[in-house]
Amino acid sequence: MSAKNVLILDDEKEIAELIKEFIEILNHKVVTFSDPFEALQHIKDSITVGERFDLVFTDFFMPKMEGDKFSEEVFKIDSNIDIYLLSGRHSDELKQFQKNSIKGFINKPFRIEDFERILGDE
Repeated sequence: MSAKNVLILDDEKEIAELIKEFIEILNHKVVTFSDPFEALQHIKDSITVGERFDLVFTDFFMPKMEGDKFSEEVFKIDSNIDIYLLSGRHSDELKQFQKNSIKGFINKPFRIEDFERILGDE
């Protein structure tokens, strides 16, 4: 399995850092953001320098932009990025937000195995 370039967006910085630690244990490159607009700009900048992202994990409920809207914006920038929504709500409740831009869901509280499964399948 080759290392993936992963972006994490969560308005709670502690959560983003915890996910980062999980994914770094699995030997992937990770950056975190708490602001969706900064994250979108970073994705654009990364493409410019040839360092596109393979995966994005984003919180669903955030004050500046909800995860489904953020996913749509990421999809407009690069439709090849796999996007997963993170939420404390059950994934069945989130199915209504399933769009082309969203590959799947991870329920909080999450475990390292949730990320291992996704990163292993890529």
